[in-house]
Amino acid sequence: MSDKEKPTLHDHEQRRLKRKQALEAAVTAGCGYGKKKQRVIDEFYNVLWPHLENGGWTMVRGKGNDEGSVNFLPPGVKMSNKYAKNK
Repeated sequence: MSDKEKPTLHDHEQRRLKRKQALEAAVTAGCGYGKKKQRVIDEFYNVLWPHLENGGWTMVRGKGNDEGSVNFLPPGVKMSNKYAKNK
């Protein structure tokens, strides 16, 4: 593989950013555009999320390839590690 064909760190970061933006766009679809969408997101985190959190909900942010994803889990539910070995 020549130097021109090797992906650079910059290329990797661009792909991660693009994936993060795509995930955010999918989650906030139907919330409006631009400032309206940002207001909806801000209201969720400032108004609704504290009530959910007090009710036992947890927020799990993605890492690695899932960076940018956010999962909201109701009380008693835990994320499974899809890469964990069965014992």
